[in-house]
Order: sequence, then structure tokens, then C-alpha cells
Amino acid sequence: QEVTGAGTRDLRLKAVHVIMATADAIPSALQALKKLSTTLEELDNKGIEHSEALTEQFQKLGLQHGDQHQTSLQKEAQSVQHLAISFYRHQDMPLDITKAYDVVRTGADLISATSTKFTLVERIKEHDGYKLVEDLRKGAELIATGCIVLHAPSMGVGRSARTYVKQASRGVVATLIALVSSFDDGSARISDSTLGAQKTGAVWDCCEKLKKIPQGNRNAMRRDLFQWVKDCNDTMQEFQDIIDLGPVPATVAEGNHDLDWDDFCEGADEQYSEKELKVAQSCLALIKCTRGTISNVLNACDHIGELLQSTEEKTRHLIWISSLHELARNVGEGATELGVMLYPPLDMDGEEEDGKSALQIQIETQVQALLDTNGFILSIGTNIDLASEVVAFSKKLYVASEVRCKEAVHAIANTKVSS
Repeated sequence: QEVTGAGTRDLRLKAVHVIMATADAIPSALQALKKLSTTLEELDNKGIEHSEALTEQFQKLGLQHGDQHQTSLQKEAQSVQHLAISFYRHQDMPLDITKAYDVVRTGADLISATSTKFTLVERIKEHDGYKLVEDLRKGAELIATGCIVLHAPSMGVGRSARTYVKQASRGVVATLIALVSSFDDGSARISDSTLGAQKTGAVWDCCEKLKKIPQGNRNAMRRDLFQWVKDCNDTMQEFQDIIDLGPVPATVAEGNHDLDWDDFCEGADEQYSEKELKVAQSCLALIKCTRGTISNVLNACDHIGELLQSTEEKTRHLIWISSLHELARNVGEGATELGVMLYPPLDMDGEEEDGKSALQIQIETQVQALLDTNGFILSIGTNIDLASEVVAFSKKLYVASEVRCKEAVHAIANTKVSS
């Protein structure tokens, strides 16, 4: 009887421990997921921690002889925030990086397969999904592990590739936290509620996006460049349509009366005045220069990438590629900022700095980014046998950017004189 009684007590104690562990499974997993989210958020995808050392390295690898673009090149070497890359093409990607991407994908697959089961089981009976929530946590840990490896400086993964994997990984963990939280607070357990299904769908979507991120430096950089070109095309189409409408009726532009119904239906509230039209046309020409510059950067990076197999100065060529891409980032993001300011009516009166409006400052900033990028390509062209069409196109874009800037500033000045 004593043996039997002791055995019964042991079984009861084990049952109590299991019940307690089951009840604590979701809160414990939720706490772990939040820690992983913080860890992913703090990953350095922009290379802030290493930019100074890389700038110094680039200066040591800079031009050894004088030429007309050397000053521009040295200036960009000091101002561009570099993040070292150790490879460019996908086929040159080290095995450790390939394995890290595989780990991330394995984690996403595990979460996709488990999230639906977890939702269904927890809806039927509370705490029955305690083993499944552990699998969800393990999947998130796999994703975080692969992401951390890809952010290690020794891996040589650049800013673009780091950013894609970081953003997508954070999205998976964030939606996973939302799903688990909905069962922890009971909101997904309410009868006839579809909240659990909605949260699960969000997890699926983020997992699919994570599995489709561009892998490696070249693929990630090219996706950035293609996205910036697309943004330029969309901006150009939108504002070309407004320009094609012609100037707003003179009576409306002069403020003699409010828009009547016919003017409103014809889009007069979305048209430029006669004074604004020339400014808008010049800005649109700048965005065209932006699109051409980004396309030229893509060609230049690929050409430099092809030379990596036959050069002994791979480090210098890789730094040129990463630096050029960062300059293109300034150009692409600057075009978006410029586009935001082009909606009529144009604000050309506000004085932000040295008597200039915010629009004029953005125009000059964008032009400087164009000059820096094309000047950098010309600098590289004096050191290696860069494709002649790439160098020739940069020369044209360099000159065109200066001309368009003068046209835009002159048009803004004329509007102030006229007013």
C-alpha cells in the first residue's frame, strides 16, 4: 500500500507539473518571441558600426594618380556610408551564407506548417496547443539565427541583402506575436470570431515574403535599383498626365473666382498654373535624369562584377560596387522626395534656408546626388576599363543634370519676380 500510495503521489505531482507547464507554454513562448523581435530590431543592416573603418580602407585603395575626377572620388569615399561586401554574384556566395538562408527558409516553413494547426487546436480546447507553440518559437529562433549570421561583418553581406532579410524576418516574428497574443488574451477564443484565422493568414503571408527575398548582394542590389526605376516611371507618368492637362484656367489661377462645377470636374484643382508649369517640366526632366542614372549604375555594377574574376584588386572593385549602389540609393530616394513636392499648387514661396523654398532645396539636393553618382562612375572609368557606353552615358547625364537644375531654379525665380 505504501508503494502504491507513493506511486500515486508521484503520478499526481507529474500531472501537476504537466498542467503548469501547459498553462505557461503560451506566455513563455510569447516572452521569447518578444525578445527575438528586439534582437532582430537591433541588427545593424545599414553598416553604421563599420562605416568609419571601411571609409579608411577605401581611402587607402583610392586613386594613386591625379585626374580631373579624383577630388570627387575622394569626397564620395569619405561621405558614402560603406558596408563591406565580400562577394557580388550569386554563384560566388560563400557556403556559410547559403546555409544561413536555408536556415531562415526552414524556420519560415516550420512556422507556416504549424500556425494553422496551432490555431485550430487552441480554438477547440485551451492549452492543447502547447507543443505547437513551442514549434512556432523554434521556427522563429531558426529565422533569427540565420538573420544574425547574415548580419555578421565577416560574412560580407551588404546593406540591401541585410535589409531584405531583416525586414522580412521582423514581419514574420511580429505577426507571430500577434497570433500567439490573441490566444493569450483570449480574443481569438471568442465564439464565431475569425480573429485567429486572420492572424494566421498574416503569418502565412509574411512567411511567403521571407521565402522570396533576394538572396546575395547582386540580387538584392538589383531589386533595389529596379524598384527605384519603377518609382521614377510611376512618378513621371503621374506628373506628365498633369502637365498634359495644360495650365489651369487664368481666372482660377488669378484667384478671380472659386472653381465652378465644370472646372472641378475637368480637374482644374489638379493643374499647374502657367508659372508653375515650367518648374514642373524642369523637375520632370530631373526625374528622367534620375531614371537614366539608376539604370546606368546597374550596368556599371554588373560590368565591374564581371571584372572580379580577372582582377587581383577584388576588394577595391567590391567597394566601388557597394559605394556606387549607396550613391544610387540617395538618387532613388531623393526622386521620391522630389515627387512628393510636385503636387499642384507648388509651394515656392516658403523660405527654408538662404531665402530658398523647400522645393528649390530638394531640387538642388537631387542634382547634387546625380552629379555625385555620375562623377563617381567617371572616376571609376579612369581606373579600369569600364564599358564605354556606361562612361559616355554618365557624361551626358552629368551635363544634363546641371542644365536641368539651372532651368528649374530659373523658373522658380521667375515665378517670384512675376508675383
